[in-house]
Amino acid sequence: MARLASCLFVFVVVRGAVADEVEAHDYVIEDLRPAVKQFEEKIPKLRKAIEAHRAAGRVQDADAFAKRLEWLSTRWQNKFVPPNDMGTELHYVGCYTGKDAKIKVIVTHTAAPIVLALSAYDSVLWTVQAAPGVKLKRIVVGGYHEQKVVGVDQVPIEYHTYDGKRSPDRFYVYTLRDERFVDAGMKLVKLTDLPIRTFIGAYRPRNGVLTVGPTDMIWRSEYLRLWLDRLEHDVLRRDRENWLQKLGNLEFHAVHREQDPRREFWARFGVRGPNPASLLAIPTSAHVTFDAQHNRFYALRGHALVTFAKHEKKATELKPPIGTPGLSWPCGIAFDTKRKRVLIITRGGEGKLRSYDPNNGAWKTIASLENRDYSSLTYDGQEDAMYATHHGRHRGVSFFSKLSVEGKILNDVPIQKPIAIYNNEPVQIASRGEYLLMLAGSDRVYAIHKTTGAIVLGVRPKPIDPQ
Repeated sequence: MARLASCLFVFVVVRGAVADEVEAHDYVIEDLRPAVKQFEEKIPKLRKAIEAHRAAGRVQDADAFAKRLEWLSTRWQNKFVPPNDMGTELHYVGCYTGKDAKIKVIVTHTAAPIVLALSAYDSVLWTVQAAPGVKLKRIVVGGYHEQKVVGVDQVPIEYHTYDGKRSPDRFYVYTLRDERFVDAGMKLVKLTDLPIRTFIGAYRPRNGVLTVGPTDMIWRSEYLRLWLDRLEHDVLRRDRENWLQKLGNLEFHAVHREQDPRREFWARFGVRGPNPASLLAIPTSAHVTFDAQHNRFYALRGHALVTFAKHEKKATELKPPIGTPGLSWPCGIAFDTKRKRVLIITRGGEGKLRSYDPNNGAWKTIASLENRDYSSLTYDGQEDAMYATHHGRHRGVSFFSKLSVEGKILNDVPIQKPIAIYNNEPVQIASRGEYLLMLAGSDRVYAIHKTTGAIVLGVRPKPIDPQ
């Protein structure tokens, strides 16, 4: 389990150094863009930030950062010299299909023993060409349709596909934006006991060839991104600490989840995570809101609205009356404190904004959402308006909308960088002053500026032990 956590933390969250615990200040804004693009943009920005350290009198820190940046920049450009004493590494090449059903993988990375993972949805004939000095220990192949590997002798090859084998460990993905990437990572950890070190993906490789090794800039960028992320983390730590201090008093309520054993709690969150003293066990893990007037919770569970009071172990379903449409794929819930009603957004059909009145049990369809697939909802009493996040299947949370209480879209705000969402994990949001606070999954807290869409803070808190 520890190795699995390392895999997901390193390559799905920040690709940072493996750690058993995550500091409260760790930077967890996922960047799903190609690594080459990240290097091109981040190196000049880091140079500027390092000079800001120097101008502020932190000369020793600036010199150390500059030395690390030079080390990275040189190796990224052309002089790749990997660190010594590298253990066995897992390198993953994923495609959807091949060129004429064929893909050639050239392996030139000689600094460490390699377990090579290959996968495609379509049936592919893989030709693996290992350069002199490459220590290829094993090849693990996944796919939906059958796959075949040629070109290597005396290297163990194992296949995990649906066709032919019905393997429960089958895996296939060609982009980090695919929600199945996490599932593929978990299966590879199970099969190899190794975290993914690099991932090279393409729908169909150009010229039918992909390279695993420093002779290719795309792979080199992927390999070095770990050190780039850690340097960015260290250079910008002071800025993050300032933001933590500035936003330290902002609080919101959301559902906190524990996985082992699986439990759900209503909790008071700050930007550093949930307050352990505030945890209240609840009987549902769906989107939840609270009606302070009636001291009751309302939540989404499947295609239903349910309610429960504090300390109740079971939730009661609230069914629309006969002749009133039911909820079709509800995806967000909030409480309108001014009109004393529950607000619900759905995805079914064109999507609807619905309401439920706890005082008289009345249901109402307020407006069409015009085919917008929102993923969360919150109501801001000071603005008397709603905010809803939107994410596509592969892009993460890419923008949010401000809506009137009648469901009219007032404006859309693109988020600076899409925030990755994995395996359909829930998104919960709250509006506080200038910022939209977001809880992605169970442990990633973001502060997003409502006007600019800038992510000013991303925090992954340390795990807590609910008693």
